[in-house]
Amino acid sequence: ALLRRMLDDLERDLGQLNLESVEAPTRNKLGDAIWKLFLALDDHLGMEERDLVPYLLEAGGPKAVEQLQDEHHEQRTVLLAMVHECDASSLTARVVDDARWLIEALRRDMDREDAEFDKVAPGTFLSQDGFVTDQCSG
Repeated sequence: ALLRRMLDDLERDLGQLNLESVEAPTRNKLGDAIWKLFLALDDHLGMEERDLVPYLLEAGGPKAVEQLQDEHHEQRTVLLAMVHECDASSLTARVVDDARWLIEALRRDMDREDAEFDKVAPGTFLSQDGFVTDQCSG
């Protein structure tokens, strides 16, 4: 839920952005939002890598784990590149396009994961370990 709110806020901020007159405070605000999104996402991805990989391995084998790791690497790489670009002296359309792409990609990924989660984890996993889908902490 936290990640979804952060994506909504970032999308709203991008929609209000005028690249022709981006001043330092606006660029800093956008950079801060992207950095906070990276930290929250990195925490969430780390939880998935730590807690869900055993279930993925059992349900889908090494190929499923490799796909998860590749997807996480791509998401982290794009976000870090955007953070670095926001630190530059001028904000370009590329970081805005990357941010919009990432917002949509993350939403699709979260929706897919929510729909497929019950196929991967046994039903008792949610109640015994306290994990609930659609939450940042698990």
